[in-house]
Amino acid sequence: MRKLLNIACVLLIAYTAQAQEKIFLHPNKDPHWYYVVNETFDSTLDKGTWNSRVPWGPTDTVKTCDNTNYPNGIVTNFDIYAATTKGFKNFSIDSGIGTLQTRREQYKGEVWRYDNYYVDTLKKDSLRLDSVWFNYTTGLLFSDSLYKYGYYEIKCKLPEAPANDLDKYNGLGPNFWLWSGGGDRYSEIDIFEIETHDASDNDGQPNNRFTHNFHYKCDTLPNCPADSFLHGAFYADYFNVKFDEYKTFASYWSENSIEYYYEDSLLHTSSLFPQIRVQDLTMPINSQNTWVQNYRFNHSSNFYPMHIIVDNYVPGRQFCTSHDSTTSMPYDYLIDHIKVWLLKNACDSVLIIPEIDPANYDYTVKQKIELGNGGGVLNNGENLILRANEAITLKPGYEAKYGSELTLLISDCMEAGGVFDSENKSGQKEFDPNHSINNSFYKPIKYDTPWESY
Repeated sequence: MRKLLNIACVLLIAYTAQAQEKIFLHPNKDPHWYYVVNETFDSTLDKGTWNSRVPWGPTDTVKTCDNTNYPNGIVTNFDIYAATTKGFKNFSIDSGIGTLQTRREQYKGEVWRYDNYYVDTLKKDSLRLDSVWFNYTTGLLFSDSLYKYGYYEIKCKLPEAPANDLDKYNGLGPNFWLWSGGGDRYSEIDIFEIETHDASDNDGQPNNRFTHNFHYKCDTLPNCPADSFLHGAFYADYFNVKFDEYKTFASYWSENSIEYYYEDSLLHTSSLFPQIRVQDLTMPINSQNTWVQNYRFNHSSNFYPMHIIVDNYVPGRQFCTSHDSTTSMPYDYLIDHIKVWLLKNACDSVLIIPEIDPANYDYTVKQKIELGNGGGVLNNGENLILRANEAITLKPGYEAKYGSELTLLISDCMEAGGVFDSENKSGQKEFDPNHSINNSFYKPIKYDTPWESY
């Protein structure tokens, strides 16, 4: 009887098409998913997947909203801005754990200078290479490829300040996020941004305040003001993470929503996030931006393919905080794994069949599935998961025996999803004096990635 009730409930969900999934099955438990990134740090870093720096020029200044310590909002290498080192100098692997380390040390770092003068009749913005001394260094993992849709997960552990020294790691900002690269194709999903210490939180407990949000350029969306970037976040949902052990953070990016998970539990869905123009973030809500607050987000399909980034903001400029000489270092961002799954897609197919053998099913997302038609059985001990985009129908006569498990899910097709390459990726990893950042760099070229190859 319990199984019959379970099937009835799932069928009710199955007819709510084009909504976010109401049943969460982790990709490890659902063979419809396949890996496109499976970084477990077993021996050496997969340098075919990761770069140690972004593929455009580093600078020696950063803009911050910490106007208390930096009235002009500019932090330089001479005070606390950290250099992102080359060649994974600040990243190491030991016993299946990757460590991204931030250090207080003297380092002569490469920076790019943009000189606004004509080099010849065709180029106006010339670049030149320079080296400057930094007082801090940090590391970065930046995926070589871009990804659209899927489930993105990191399992990590961050330093935790003791109760008698809550400022120990003040002013840093470790992150796990997706980014398109900017320009007219701007898209960003922040799976987590951690504020290492919030001085206004006086509960006597370590902070490591977990935040999650997204940003996008909305010129092409209804009612958006021209040239606006929108910021979506649900601040009431933020909380302090206790890193007594490794914790798992993830996002499921589908055609209709972005879902945020902590320890495999759904925290929030993007359709419920209040949104505000980025330029208004520091302003009180008023008649000029209230419309954004009430704007329902269902535009994740318009997000562009994005790189995966693991880094530590030094200083933690997204929280308007800055580290200082008392901040404890080295600071170790420990990573157990980074994984990305995509769904196997066959949404142009309709399956009509009396029964399915779970051991031999192809586990692809179909357009429609019709199961039974006068017979068919799922035996005791068998487990079958079906996904379709439009409908799953159980015909009279189909039987799921006691002790079996049948799960039916209406799922986005995500046909535009996949793994992508950047059009101009080759040659961008090292300094190129003729290079200029432009939109063509971010035009994605989709890889042919059949799941059989993963």
